Amino acid sequence: MNVCDTPVSSPSDCDFKIETEWHEHADGDRTAATLAGVEYFVDQNWFSAGDNLPSFSGTTP
Repeated sequence: MNVCDTPVSSPSDCDFKIETEWHEHADGDRTAATLAGVEYFVDQNWFSAGDNLPSFSGTTP
């Protein structure tokens, strides 16, 4: 956070990119859930905007 939080930065400068490995892990979880006969729920959209993950949500002082 200290690297992206500067006097001239914007909130989007602190976004993290969701990497391919995350998607691969989620695909494995989905497959395991299907094989176990349980529902897999994708919560990525609760916390991200597409493949960008903000470092915080809500408002800042």
